[in-house]
Amino acid sequence: MLHRLNGRRHPTKPLDYDSRFADLSDCDTTYVGADPYEKPPLRIVSRDLRPDPPGGITRREIVAVGARRDSEVYRIAGQRLGRPVGVTLEQLAAQRRASAEKNHTPQAGRGLDTPAPVGADLELD
Repeated sequence: MLHRLNGRRHPTKPLDYDSRFADLSDCDTTYVGADPYEKPPLRIVSRDLRPDPPGGITRREIVAVGARRDSEVYRIAGQRLGRPVGVTLEQLAAQRRASAEKNHTPQAGRGLDTPAPVGADLELD
């Protein structure tokens, strides 16, 4: 289990939004290392995945593992999650909603539940 690495507890802290990176505010970071007397050299970025449908088991996904000395692990985590730098999760959600609405705009004279006539878009020679 993540919190019991090397037989010791490793505190996990939630990440805040930082405009220098992709928004990882739904993720946590854990610092880990082998020597209990030194500053841990590694970061683990993880997030909880809620069950669908509700009532199941919440899973913890390891998104990235990297050196603590730099912030590369945060860049890698953002890339793996497909998130652009400097855009909040709220902004991403709004963009996705707008895109979904645009892609589901009904054609003139037809509702979403009305099937297109057979061959309506086909041109045969």
